Amino acid sequence: MTFQQFAKTLRPYYGENRSQDEFVVLLFDNILDIYNENAKGNSPAHIKFRSYNPLKNYDKFQSDTISRYYKGNRISPDTYSQMLKYLNTDNFVSFMEKPSNPTPEMDGDLVESIKEFSPDVSDENYPEKYAELFVNMIQKGAKEPKKQSGRKKKIHYPKDTSASSMEILEDKITAAGNLISKRIKAENLPEPPNITYCIKEKIKNDNHLMRCIENDLIYFDIVNKAFVSAAENGGKPPAFICQCIHNQYLRLKEKYFTEKEIVDNMQNYFAPIALIQPNSPEARIIVSYFIQLCEVFDAPAR
Repeated sequence: MTFQQFAKTLRPYYGENRSQDEFVVLLFDNILDIYNENAKGNSPAHIKFRSYNPLKNYDKFQSDTISRYYKGNRISPDTYSQMLKYLNTDNFVSFMEKPSNPTPEMDGDLVESIKEFSPDVSDENYPEKYAELFVNMIQKGAKEPKKQSGRKKKIHYPKDTSASSMEILEDKITAAGNLISKRIKAENLPEPPNITYCIKEKIKNDNHLMRCIENDLIYFDIVNKAFVSAAENGGKPPAFICQCIHNQYLRLKEKYFTEKEIVDNMQNYFAPIALIQPNSPEARIIVSYFIQLCEVFDAPAR
């Protein structure tokens, strides 16, 4: 489990009204020893930072740096190493027992989210299991080799895109992916959307792909609701994302990719935002929404 997956799983229940960087700092605050100014052996550095959390060294870790950890940037082995001697699972268990936004679905969601990594997790022990996962993540991260210098592949957003608007948008995309996933697992198909399908005008050389995309559009309203909600809460509107998709399509088209290769690459484009696997049905469904909605495959938007 990556730290990005870990943080995005917990934030709906433990990060209410907190920004991405505030929530990242909060998580690490609660897996480390609580600062005690009267304890013997405190170094000047500990007193300066008032905690054992190196992310509170604000000369080194600005909020935009920390928020990128939430989005998937790698935390350095040196940062993890600074935490090793202060790990405290009891603190994190106590934190997990006091959610800021408890919901009826919370226990089930949190158990389901880590079953792959902790098969014996249950409604009764998931605070301890999350604490164990977090400790293992830090220990493993401290042992990883240092990252070689080089350019990181990044998602192409239009210029003048604010971080806060993208944070809202990315959270809504993740929420849409989670809702689609639950519907698929429950075999609970939504009602067909009231739209005019235009996929035949766009996917002209691959009938199987065309049919798959049309079938995916039964989830059109679910995805659309997420993007409209993002716009209403200060995120970017669907028209903005359509422009992103159009730009991405033009880049792929220039490489003479087939229709399927273009769709596959679009899934790779969205998967990191929605915290889903590129080859998952959820990623394909979100991409199908944009193929229907946006100006791609040399056909007009609808």
